[in-house]
Amino acid sequence: MAEQEMQDIIVEDPINQLDDSFENEWLSSMLVAQSQLSKNTRSTAEPRIERVPQVFLKNEGSQYNYYPRIVSFGPYHHGEPHLASTEKLKTRLMLKFISQTGKSITEFYIKIFDLVDYAGKCYVDIDGLRGRFTKREFAQMMLVDGCSILDVIDDCINSQGESRGIIIAHLGMMGYYHTFFLDMFLLENQVPFRVLLLLIRLKYKQEHEGFEVIGNFLKFIYTGVFPGKKKLEESACCSIMKTISFPPIHLLGLAARLLSEDAPEIMESSPPRWITLWKRSKAQEVEQSMLKVWTWIKFWKRETQEVEESMHLMHYSQPFPSVKELKRKGIHFKAGRSISIQEVEFKSHFCYGELTLPVMIFSPVMKVLYMNLIAFESSQNTPNSDTSVGSYFCFLNSLVDDPEDAQVLRRKRILINHKCSDKQMVEMIKEICSQMVIDLGTYMSVKEDILGHYGNKMKTWMADLIQDYFRNPWTLIAVLAAFYALFLNSVQTYWTIFRSP
Repeated sequence: MAEQEMQDIIVEDPINQLDDSFENEWLSSMLVAQSQLSKNTRSTAEPRIERVPQVFLKNEGSQYNYYPRIVSFGPYHHGEPHLASTEKLKTRLMLKFISQTGKSITEFYIKIFDLVDYAGKCYVDIDGLRGRFTKREFAQMMLVDGCSILDVIDDCINSQGESRGIIIAHLGMMGYYHTFFLDMFLLENQVPFRVLLLLIRLKYKQEHEGFEVIGNFLKFIYTGVFPGKKKLEESACCSIMKTISFPPIHLLGLAARLLSEDAPEIMESSPPRWITLWKRSKAQEVEQSMLKVWTWIKFWKRETQEVEESMHLMHYSQPFPSVKELKRKGIHFKAGRSISIQEVEFKSHFCYGELTLPVMIFSPVMKVLYMNLIAFESSQNTPNSDTSVGSYFCFLNSLVDDPEDAQVLRRKRILINHKCSDKQMVEMIKEICSQMVIDLGTYMSVKEDILGHYGNKMKTWMADLIQDYFRNPWTLIAVLAAFYALFLNSVQTYWTIFRSP
């Protein structure tokens, strides 16, 4: 009898033992969670203004690089006590921006109000974010923030100076040049670009004028070259227009796209085409003649196979060579003509290699910008999961180990330090690369080409020969004098033996 009761307890359905109220409450909560998950899954294709991933905030003091210090844009940090003092400043900038258009603030507000539903969906609803604002309050915030951003950009490019004077009077010189500009490029301090696009169309008679202003401003931020009242070159303007045809989610997204896509040549003008072709043909002739001289070397094929095997071994088992190590092997470094990280290119010649890298400015302000660009790439809903900026900094980090490496790139005008030393540049690169998600395959082919040249004994021997005997003009003169003396001695010996009576 006891065994029968025990079997009944074992085979009894455990669900029947649960309280009905608990069961219904749990199932109801799971159904709500499933519905919310399905809704979030459908909306992941739509780009949104994400929060900074938590992995970027785990280090002490990291919030200093991602949170606004003086001014807030957008709802994430709106109303925080330490940012409240700049709300009146933004309102003043908005009124100045609208007064320059000759239109009423009512017209601007009505147009912005029509975008409230779209703008609200651009932000992640964490802790009931959207519930903190009514539609009118959200429209007012978008109008004030968007107009103040565009007014500062327009004032900077057109050298009006009025907005700059207003901000300096309120925040001081350092607050204008360092903090206010910096807060505009924080990931959690963004306004939907569609809002900025609407304001551009309301102010400028022609849309491309506003695109030129934003393009010039980003050029100023990345290169430090102040354009003043000059317009962008035609190629740069076309690049901006092409970018707008597929609008970014915000200003930081546009800044990331200008780095990761093919950018116009903005660093310096290129030489005439006939000079480039002539140099290329001469270089090819020299290279072909030198190859003919070395064709008699018996271990050529065997050396090539050894290079291919050692290349893969070095790539996976040893750290990537630093700048100074590559330089000793005859690899030269060249500054690119644009800010695009797609310009990274390596060319292997007979006795030397050439690595082209884009020009980048390093300063405490630019460090924060680069870190927010990488945080934007690492956010969950970034379109196409592009990780170009993070991958390039990982590649740069593998090249720069110490201040000596940074010094070489600085002298080549590849790394430009602004108010920081070579040691500080190295520390900035390490800090930028300390916490990021990267695409390891982006620069794999470039690394393999570099390692192929680095592991080629013939090319490195030629580089050592040039480095030891032909780098110093006095050493070159001594070597030539020795060969000349050897030649004269051989001629004298020949005449002594074969021409003696």
